[in-house]
Amino acid sequence: MEQTTSFIPKKSVIEERPQESSVGLFTAFSIIMFLMSILTTVGMFFWHKTTEANLVKTKQNFEQLKNRFQPELISELKRMDDRLNTAGGLMTTHVSPSKFLRFLQTITYKDVMFTSISYGYQEKDLKISLKGQARTYSAIALQSDAFKTNKYIKEYLFSNLNPEANGNISFEVSMNVDPAYVLSDNEETN
Repeated sequence: MEQTTSFIPKKSVIEERPQESSVGLFTAFSIIMFLMSILTTVGMFFWHKTTEANLVKTKQNFEQLKNRFQPELISELKRMDDRLNTAGGLMTTHVSPSKFLRFLQTITYKDVMFTSISYGYQEKDLKISLKGQARTYSAIALQSDAFKTNKYIKEYLFSNLNPEANGNISFEVSMNVDPAYVLSDNEETN
């Protein structure tokens, strides 16, 4: 028998290991992340649908409650509230000349009479112009002192003092009055 010699090995020189079907760490991590993203997407989808359903239910409940409160009555009450607020605003800024006239009556001396009155706003003060007559110059001086002692009359000026044919002295007075006096409910006159 002849032996043949061959340089090609019949058996492998390197020991062969059986192939393990192990998955690499990166591949395992990728699969886990993929599954988590799918679960998150599905969860978000169902959460979104549930939230939409709850929103629709809440809107329906709100409409039912809104209809229970009689919307016509509410709108009428709102209009009434607006009217009352407007009226209140007008009342707080309303000039009450009768209040000033009562005040003027209390501080006018018996020898002085006023024949005309006009008023209007000038800057932040109430500007009042009066025309009148007095029996004497001293009555006009006493009237001036009465104006001076009042805290609501800021400044005043007597002008155009002229003797009349009947013996009286005609005059004009212009004064600035604190508008708080004729706007407020305060009945104090001095």
